[in-house]
Amino acid sequence: MQGKDLTGLHIEGHIKIYDPNNGHVFINKRNAIHYENMSVALAESLANAGQGFINKLVFGNGGTTVNDVGIVTYLTPNSTGTNASLYNETYQKVVDDRSVVNVDPIRNKIETRHVTGMNYTDVFVTCLLDYGEPSV
Repeated sequence: MQGKDLTGLHIEGHIKIYDPNNGHVFINKRNAIHYENMSVALAESLANAGQGFINKLVFGNGGTTVNDVGIVTYLTPNSTGTNASLYNETYQKVVDDRSVVNVDPIRNKIETRHVTGMNYTDVFVTCLLDYGEPSV
């Protein structure tokens, strides 16, 4: 009987929002992962199915409420089912720097970073919301 590979796959979401002009960090924390969509994306990418890649970042609101005394209530992330989405999508921006519809591929891009000998690779998605974005 052959040995079983028990290493598995570990995926973490992280979000960092900061002002590139002065370095002020607004948020820097873990972010929810939609594991079903991630498993489909990995399988389609590995199968060269022409899908499964990151194309855009989508922003929204409605996931939290703040009452009149400042208590913040967080709703459960919509991370179940292949059609799960934000509570209220408000804006999206293409970050695929190979896409012809990405108007600023220098500042809206996807990078992978790997250190030889390590058993992980990081995917960095950079999306700059410039002055006036999103327009209200």
